[in-house]
Amino acid sequence: MILRRVIEHFRKQEWTAIALDFLIVVVGVFIGIQVANWNEARVERIAEERYLTRLYADTQANLAELEQLVSVHERRGAVLAAMERALLTGGEAPPAADLHGALCRFFVQPGVELQQTTYGELVASGNLSILRDEKLRILLSRQQAAQAEIARDDILTPAIQRAAAPLEDYREWRIAAEPDKIFGGVDCIFDIDGMRADPRIPSVMAQLYRNQYTVGRFRKRVLDITLELDARLRELMAEENIPFAEEPAP
Repeated sequence: MILRRVIEHFRKQEWTAIALDFLIVVVGVFIGIQVANWNEARVERIAEERYLTRLYADTQANLAELEQLVSVHERRGAVLAAMERALLTGGEAPPAADLHGALCRFFVQPGVELQQTTYGELVASGNLSILRDEKLRILLSRQQAAQAEIARDDILTPAIQRAAAPLEDYREWRIAAEPDKIFGGVDCIFDIDGMRADPRIPSVMAQLYRNQYTVGRFRKRVLDITLELDARLRELMAEENIPFAEEPAP
């Protein structure tokens, strides 16, 4: 209809009317573009809120996992340090249950199973830009890089197994009294007197301690980044009035 009217005005050389028709068309196109942009932005904001909620849920699960892992390494390190002191000073050795956790499978580190589904989806779908906050995107990238480092800590296993070889002379494996409560159904006991008499064993304890410290440090780094990520997500969700999902019980 507008085109017909423009043609009619052109034939009659009604230039003012032509200018008004042109202005109407331009304004209409502009408004249409703005409405489309507004609608796209609204859809992206809804998607961003959904992703923030999911990232927050992933972060809560990851914090629980990482805090537990770091605690395991700290406990193992404390037992190894106490054992070294006992060997060097003749003091009392740590309880058998503590020695089991730190020495029976010293080469087996607790696995890290972190939630990365939401971040992986953002990257794979090309929707990472939906997250407007640059600091949040940087923290997610840093967390991903730190997690990749954790996956490489198994390269330390061969060296620590060689360093701890003398320990095998004083470790005896047995079927556990409660197999269901022990990984693999077996337990190990140690000849503490023999370990005291062997000058190599304090060095073994020190190297096992270093291994626990190193692996634990990698996990602590991921934990620290995840804590930063959690704080930033809380800030963004509070600003947008996005409700927090129920956090997992400790």
